[in-house]
Amino acid sequence: MLGTYRLQAADLLGEYQLFKHRMLFDPAFVCSRRSQAARGLKVECILMGECFSAFHARWQHSDPGVVWPMFKADVIAVTDQLLKHLQIEQVGIDRLLNGG
Repeated sequence: MLGTYRLQAADLLGEYQLFKHRMLFDPAFVCSRRSQAARGLKVECILMGECFSAFHARWQHSDPGVVWPMFKADVIAVTDQLLKHLQIEQVGIDRLLNGG
């Protein structure tokens, strides 16, 4: 079940990343006043996506039950990093959209 949830999370985060890039970051590049902010958000988004992809790849062919302590620690670390990223990104997107 954990593998299924991890795959669903990876797919959903990938779709969300494409949405942000196509609908928010890329269009903001045309506005010179906002292009630097959009570029920074896009770079951080790509880095977070790579981090989550690496997490997914690490556990794709493993049974978390066999190595539960390592898996649990990795899940907590990646989830913590993802939540912090999303909180910071939310502020950045709000500034990007509202000209702040």
